[in-house]
Amino acid sequence: MATYHGWVVTRTGLAPGKGGPAEFEAYNRTEDALFKHLRDEVERLDESERNCFFFNDGFNGMWSMMLAGQFNHRRDAILDIFRWLAEHGPGSYGLLFVRDDEDPRGIEFYEWRVWRLARGKLREFEDLYLSPEIPTTEGSWNPFTWLGKPVPGNCRSCEGSGTCVGCLGRRQRSIECATCVGNGKCIDCNGTGMIGALPR
Repeated sequence: MATYHGWVVTRTGLAPGKGGPAEFEAYNRTEDALFKHLRDEVERLDESERNCFFFNDGFNGMWSMMLAGQFNHRRDAILDIFRWLAEHGPGSYGLLFVRDDEDPRGIEFYEWRVWRLARGKLREFEDLYLSPEIPTTEGSWNPFTWLGKPVPGNCRSCEGSGTCVGCLGRRQRSIECATCVGNGKCIDCNGTGMIGALPR
């Protein structure tokens, strides 16, 4: 599955100027033209991709776009819209959160990635707020967890998630995590989530 959540404020990067109403109107027309071109780019997408985008056109001088969608497989076209905006609207800024279990780099499916659009550049970062999904926003999966009791056999340190409680499964940053020695796995169950796991 590939999940996308994001927002962006569109701007050409041109300064509004101080030449009075006529110059301000010209600025608004330029910003509005960028926004129209962006909508045209989105209109070229597949219908299922198009339906993820929502537009706010110039209310109180702010042109913005939001998106939310989930697909069985990754959709590069969604990220391409952000790339297009980085090139054609270098004053635009926003964030795109992506979780993709088919990431060719092998990033774990429960990790979100954040794409930041600012000053004409689109850069990818690790997510610091919702990742790893287990245990940050979801409990470990087990058909009996709805009973509200600890699942027999689950590791008590990581509650069955298998992720390191020290670095939350993020592995190493500038130095290795002292709890998991940089592999992102729970040190007590070796990442299996179960009591009595095989030794590391």
